[in-house]
Amino acid sequence: MIDVNQASVRDAIKRAQDGIFVRQDLDGAWRTGDEAGPPSTGWGLVAIHYLGAHGTYQIAGAVEYLLSTQFPTGAFPEYPADTKGSLAATAACYAGLYAAGTSPSSPAMERAWQYISAQGGFDEVDPITQTFLAAAGLISATQLMRLPMGWMLIPGVRQLMGKHISPAFQLIGNALPGLNHGLRTHREAPTPTGD
Repeated sequence: MIDVNQASVRDAIKRAQDGIFVRQDLDGAWRTGDEAGPPSTGWGLVAIHYLGAHGTYQIAGAVEYLLSTQFPTGAFPEYPADTKGSLAATAACYAGLYAAGTSPSSPAMERAWQYISAQGGFDEVDPITQTFLAAAGLISATQLMRLPMGWMLIPGVRQLMGKHISPAFQLIGNALPGLNHGLRTHREAPTPTGD
């Protein structure tokens, strides 16, 4: 049995909080490097578009970042050290660029589309990427998979997921059934009021 006194626990919590708050920007946000790779930036641009928040956020830097990661083949990398790219990553980046207003006839978008087409097109991407494609208006929401939510009611499933799946993908997996339903029924999301 470990003897831990309450004062040392409170001190550890205080040090952790101080460490977190010292990294907070003056506007209240915490900004870090994106270690997930370009697809998460593409998803973010689609979300901003879907929420109608183009004017609220400065998206030019995200567009520039995405374009800087594109390979000569037209593909986009799946993760930071990826050297080949993938269909899902390229579709996510294409959707993000499209949602941000990048013309489909621009050279970068045409290269991406050629890569996507050669890999089987949007029909071949995973359900998560298809959800973002629908939110960007690139595919019909009627194409989205109907996902049940009942599995979330199984005792212990969330704990099991917590041990084996990253928190980011847990959130997406938990939200995907509702997102797909909302897109299929054309529900409108409220516009955010700030950055």
